Amino acid sequence: MGWARFPVMTLLALAVSSGAASAADMPTFSMPTGPQPATASLSDPSFFLHVGPIGIFTSESAKISVGGALVPGATIAVDPQATAGFEIGYYFTRSWAIAYSGGFPPKAAIDGDGTAAAFGTLGSVIYGPSALLIQYHFKDWGMFQPYVGVGPVYMLIFDNNDNSIANLKVDNAVGAAVQVGADIMFNQNWGVYVDVKKTYLRTKARGNVFSPVGPPMTADVTLDPLFVGAGLTYRF
Repeated sequence: MGWARFPVMTLLALAVSSGAASAADMPTFSMPTGPQPATASLSDPSFFLHVGPIGIFTSESAKISVGGALVPGATIAVDPQATAGFEIGYYFTRSWAIAYSGGFPPKAAIDGDGTAAAFGTLGSVIYGPSALLIQYHFKDWGMFQPYVGVGPVYMLIFDNNDNSIANLKVDNAVGAAVQVGADIMFNQNWGVYVDVKKTYLRTKARGNVFSPVGPPMTADVTLDPLFVGAGLTYRF
């Protein structure tokens, strides 16, 4: 009876050990996970700096009143300006950043145009444009890394200069900006950039025609400047 059970027990033991070995040899699988949010790698620079020249091209117009009466066809003209600008930003994820743009305050001459052309140069202002932007950077295209941005823009008037309009006063202004640009990176830290910002600005101006005691002049002014820049990129 004991010898009869021996082959059966032996076969069971062999079957169990063979099954365990087969289970150990089977490949293991893990459940796939969904896409993970893009966060900044510890090796990625957290800050970036753009520095370079900027050309400023306004899309100006104005509604001018003298002595409280609207002057039909009277408007303004503003010549393009050039200045040096910068933008400094911080990546709070791998692709999303917040950036501040500013520059050396340019001087803009304001000329009469349309039926106001006879007034010549009305005056000039020294102003400081700046913008606070939320940006998205496309970093998966190799060395070419475009970006887009949007945010508020602020124009601070530092100085008003009279000409045919005395007591000239142009108000500070708040508006909005949209941005398109691209970095071309030579390595992790250094590159070059091109950048275009379209801003939407409305302001008011006032003064007196020809003399401090002349007829009062007021104007509702549209500027909407386009900022075109290029220069060096540094990430750190």
